[in-house]
Amino acid sequence: MDITRRPLPPSPPPLPPLAAPSVLPRAARRRGSPGDSRSQVSPEVLEDALNGTREALRRAVTEGLDAPQLTRLAHETAWRRVRLGATAALPAEQADAAMAVASLALLRPPEVAKLAQVDAGSTRVLVHLARLTAGQDPDHPRLAVDATASGGSLDPLFADGSQHQAFHMAFFTAAGYVAAGDPVLTTKALGAAFLHETLLDEGVRRHVAAGAGSGASREDWLSSAFGILAGQRLRALRDEGRGELMATVLSGAMVRTPSLLPRRLPEQDHAEAMSQIRALRRQREAWLPLADHPAVRGLVGPDSATMRTVVRMFGLSPVSPRP
Repeated sequence: MDITRRPLPPSPPPLPPLAAPSVLPRAARRRGSPGDSRSQVSPEVLEDALNGTREALRRAVTEGLDAPQLTRLAHETAWRRVRLGATAALPAEQADAAMAVASLALLRPPEVAKLAQVDAGSTRVLVHLARLTAGQDPDHPRLAVDATASGGSLDPLFADGSQHQAFHMAFFTAAGYVAAGDPVLTTKALGAAFLHETLLDEGVRRHVAAGAGSGASREDWLSSAFGILAGQRLRALRDEGRGELMATVLSGAMVRTPSLLPRRLPEQDHAEAMSQIRALRRQREAWLPLADHPAVRGLVGPDSATMRTVVRMFGLSPVSPRP
């Protein structure tokens, strides 16, 4: 997913206008600045939250949780542990720390490092990730393995038959969060998501050349693009001081229907989360005709005309989802 040395996609369809960057009041920006120790989450709290979130994911995988459930668990656990360990921190700082912890629990250090390429610098997520990844094994295994292989409550739009849609959504959700609605950075993230599912991606070409299938999929592209939109909405919740809603809103955006979500918030908070989920799903419906336009399907995934032609020309094996 290295997005710094790749050309733009040939002619991707335009996406709907992006949300404008959130603007914090001047006082909040000043209190939340890196030099203000009162607003910060300590390295010890970050480490405890990461260890607790990873352990929760390990247990959940043995219980057979699906991708939306694993995603919600990671973000809920990260938020709860950060909130309990850093009670004096500002809500925005707590949200940034929880996003960093959940992202690293769902991803690996080299993957979260790529978020720097789309970071607007208006959150402390990358600061927290730098602390958390110091000394971490770069080959740490991905923990959020979906035993249902894209089944369970996952929306069919995102279900490509692989076990790693929680991981896939996690990267681009974090990308949307740190890009903060900046149009250039968000477009860069969307371009990376698109290229990652086409033959312009080095990893996809390597899979095809090895006869192991392309590993690309239409569902991956849609989950990536939608993950960016979801990340933008989580960033807005962060700016509003509603970090406690982030886990529910994100998982509610991933499921077939929000009614599948167990209620874990107080009634008023649950109602607000459901309102946010409905708004996010309306946004998805607005861009879906463009993101899933036939011109895009001709370039993205194993069923694309381009991919089928290459496989046929070189006599490669049938394509399959990336593990």
